[in-house]
Amino acid sequence: MVKIELGLTEEQTFHLCGGNLIRPNWVLSAAHCFLQEDIPAMANYWIQAGFDNLQSRQIVKIETFHIHSKYNQTTFESDIAMVKLRHPIVHADDIGYVKFPRRNDPICSKAVVMGWGYTSNNVDVYQAPTIALQCGSVEIIDNSKC
Repeated sequence: MVKIELGLTEEQTFHLCGGNLIRPNWVLSAAHCFLQEDIPAMANYWIQAGFDNLQSRQIVKIETFHIHSKYNQTTFESDIAMVKLRHPIVHADDIGYVKFPRRNDPICSKAVVMGWGYTSNNVDVYQAPTIALQCGSVEIIDNSKC
């Protein structure tokens, strides 16, 4: 899990979204994180990995991002973004890559989800999301029910 942050410098940032490191220089995140009207220039995006251990923490600027071609801002269908980093994140004990599901993962088995975000549906948009990384388990369902 990585933090996607905005700021003028790497010392002065605020949390924007979460993402998952899938390769040393690629992060999988949500499209809506990058299509907000009030977000400044690309140079102000940063990825922070290893935030639980300051000695292994790594901060890297984002080079570019790609939004899923079928992303719908109204329904959030295909809310996916691929984020390319300027420099690779170095693998460490507390920095790893996401494990993608296998095609044959059994229906009704459990998967782990995590993120920062809001912990309730009824929040003021100006209320800050949780600062503690949240995690939970969900049941895997058939694609036709998704």
